[in-house]
Amino acid sequence: MTRRRLLVALLVSSPAIEQIDVLRRALGAHDLDRIAPHITLVPPHSYNDIEVDALLREVEVAAADLTPFACSIGPANSFMPENPVLYLDVPSQPWFAPLASRLAGLVEGFTIRPDFTPHVTLLRRADEEHLPILVEALRFANFQTTFRSLDVLEQVEIEGKQLWAPLRSFVVGHQAVFNRENDRFVCTLQGAIESSSRSRRAEAPLTATGEGQLELVVSNSSGEVARVPVEATSEG
Repeated sequence: MTRRRLLVALLVSSPAIEQIDVLRRALGAHDLDRIAPHITLVPPHSYNDIEVDALLREVEVAAADLTPFACSIGPANSFMPENPVLYLDVPSQPWFAPLASRLAGLVEGFTIRPDFTPHVTLLRRADEEHLPILVEALRFANFQTTFRSLDVLEQVEIEGKQLWAPLRSFVVGHQAVFNRENDRFVCTLQGAIESSSRSRRAEAPLTATGEGQLELVVSNSSGEVARVPVEATSEG
């Protein structure tokens, strides 16, 4: 049976995602395209097809029960002496660890470390000698962001590189799902939009808000409207 390597994460939203990437590049990170700035909830693991379906169902249920939340990311810290990772602190939410354990529990023998520390990685392998200096230099680093989705990422090979690409994005509180289909995203909306229990694929344009963000505006035949925030990404 085919196995797929997945992780579950909260992706940092704009403009913090661009700001953090600028910092990563300045620190000497050469793998910015490997994965976007994020908080890992469930670390990379190999799943069979049955486990993938179970994971996606559970993440969808979890996302529908959450609401978007804003937080400050920073300052910098490290996992030394165990691991030379330079990262940005993230204030933990009470549901982080229970949700991570619940999702990991879908696979027999897969568990989350008891010292689970939510963070956004800056450097995966920083120079151990320079780490204390970097942590001190970035003691005032702070980025504001709002998390609006739970994302399942899949490890894929692109031009010889192992990268993490979004497989499915569950917009929190909106019962909206973005699926990757043939290298494009298709939005499916449920419950909150349709009065029936059936879901439907959205055929709606992206609209710019007054704050310069994008949102997907969808209405059903009864005139109910949902405005789903969407992060803009560049293609190519």
